Amino acid sequence: MLHRLKEGLSEEEMTRRFEAYWREGLRRAGVDAAGMRLYELADPPYMNLQGLVRYWRKHHPEALEG
Repeated sequence: MLHRLKEGLSEEEMTRRFEAYWREGLRRAGVDAAGMRLYELADPPYMNLQGLVRYWRKHHPEALEG
């Protein structure tokens, strides 16, 4: 995630990529479509990503430089 922020990707593009990564991880773990929906309701991946972005920008802005 940090490297995506450093790349300067838009939040929309990061969200698209993160959601694909998230779904693939659940699929590999054997979670079916109904299970994915439950995961999505409990912790939507876009909100998870927003939290990660906020964390890096607020607590470690120096890591985003360069």
